[in-house]
Amino acid sequence: MGDFPIVGSLATLAFDGRRSHFFRGELLDALRILNDGDIKPAQMVGSWAGATGQCQFMPSSFRRYAVDNNGDGRRDIWEDRGDIFASIANYLSRHGWRQNEPWGQEVTLPGAFDHRMLGKDNRMVPAEWEALGVSPGRRRLFRTAGDQISLIQPGGPGGQVFAIHKNWHVLMKWNRSTFFATAVGYLADRIGGKQHRDQ
Repeated sequence: MGDFPIVGSLATLAFDGRRSHFFRGELLDALRILNDGDIKPAQMVGSWAGATGQCQFMPSSFRRYAVDNNGDGRRDIWEDRGDIFASIANYLSRHGWRQNEPWGQEVTLPGAFDHRMLGKDNRMVPAEWEALGVSPGRRRLFRTAGDQISLIQPGGPGGQVFAIHKNWHVLMKWNRSTFFATAVGYLADRIGGKQHRDQ
């Protein structure tokens, strides 16, 4: 979760000059969280950039999406599992997460595939990718009416390739790292017992 004092980190960043306006707002939100009694100042630690708790919410995200799941009057995203998971679920739901749909699925590419077609901004409907020989094994690519998907290769040439769906883009709103979004989705699938490719 990080061990930087959030108020001190945000105060430093608020006067750094590069993104002062953004971090001043986050500093004020951090002070409001302390004023509301959700956490004590000494316990409010996190990343050098101000993200805090198991969810790694910035203070503004905490104020918008953190949930008091157990009804004790505090939104504890540091230690209370119920509050942590309810807050994460609330964040994802409010950003458009679609239940019962995948974030993505691992695929294989045909030998003659043009790798310049990879990338989150190159979108086509599943049937178009399948016509090019893209395959998730014995299944078909997941389909939702009207949706387009992209193919990414987070690890670079020779690495795994994933067809990414709308829910992957929701994960990217939480943390704008291709590695983060893919790892979270992949790990969640494995915890749930889902295999990515039919062997």
